[in-house]
Amino acid sequence: MLRLLLLIDTIALLIGTYSFTSGRIPATPSNIFIAVFGFVGISMVIGSLITFQNTRTWIDRTDTVTGEVIDYESHASYDTEKNRTTTFYHPTVHFRTHGGEDVTFTSSVGSSKRSHSIGGQIGVRYLPSDPGDAQVDEFMSLWLVPIVLSAIGLPMSFVSLGLAFSIFKV
Repeated sequence: MLRLLLLIDTIALLIGTYSFTSGRIPATPSNIFIAVFGFVGISMVIGSLITFQNTRTWIDRTDTVTGEVIDYESHASYDTEKNRTTTFYHPTVHFRTHGGEDVTFTSSVGSSKRSHSIGGQIGVRYLPSDPGDAQVDEFMSLWLVPIVLSAIGLPMSFVSLGLAFSIFKV
């Protein structure tokens, strides 16, 4: 599946490059913008499909347990437009596998508020073959990347297709 999607993306890039270099499509700034915008959008949609499938496969292979929030790691992010710093809090979670192994990890997804109290219970998914490969069992922790890629990539793809159809009257 991954190879097919990458092949489609590569073919689209080659067709676009050929169309510009052969003179079939004039290499005006607006045409180049539409092509790049569309290529990036399609690439993001393909990335969202790949990450969606990887997440589904990972979830199917995981076990679920209840963990405990033991701390938070904070990461600062500076917003140049608003000239302010926002701190994101990533929960550090401790859990015990079904086999009795103690594991501690820090979630890769954080929020601007501490979503759970320290000492609070939280769902955890982990791979039995690699308990260190664990995630908080919450929707955003599991599905954030495919959602963001789709939310940006789909509109970019549709806008570039719409612009291309309106310009070239295809």
